Amino acid sequence: MKQRKAEINEPQKKLKVISDIRKKIYNIIRGSKDFKNRLIDVFLDKNFIFNVSAQPRLIFLLKEKKDLDHIMSYFSDTEIDFLDTADILSGNGKDLFFNAYSLMHSKFLSQMIGFESVRLFFYSLSGMSQLKKTQFVYTLYGREKKKGVINVVKGSRLTNGAISIPELGAEQIIALFDKFGVQYKEMKVLAEKKVLE
Repeated sequence: MKQRKAEINEPQKKLKVISDIRKKIYNIIRGSKDFKNRLIDVFLDKNFIFNVSAQPRLIFLLKEKKDLDHIMSYFSDTEIDFLDTADILSGNGKDLFFNAYSLMHSKFLSQMIGFESVRLFFYSLSGMSQLKKTQFVYTLYGREKKKGVINVVKGSRLTNGAISIPELGAEQIIALFDKFGVQYKEMKVLAEKKVLE
């Protein structure tokens, strides 16, 4: 009987990559006390975690940018951005609040500061047949005992034609809009967690 090697699935590969990155960061910190004092956090772009991009992108948040070649030597195969506090204050790091997962705290940055990254979707069903509108509404909001996509992604209805969706569920909503040919606009926002509960 032929033995099969255990195959590593995609989530396991991602976890291994993240583990390897953490080890490299630890080695950098252990090897340089100066770097440890300058390092605020290291973030991983959420697009890697949720399979939007195949390669990890790291964002080092530093008190000041210097000796960056030393850091880059550890991550030759990884896209790296360096930000310092001045970048954050000037608005250059605003995407950090929506897309960054802290490798040092194992949380999204938005969660660390008491917010949740959400997308507001504004959609219109005009121009669709009544049948298609009904199918879309049932798929989005559910019907009787069957949950809709909005329940699955833990989103909420704001008003007719407007919904709030946690960032992690946004791609499912976009796929649904595309499937039914629904016209929509979206906006990324940070909302207080207690408002969303």
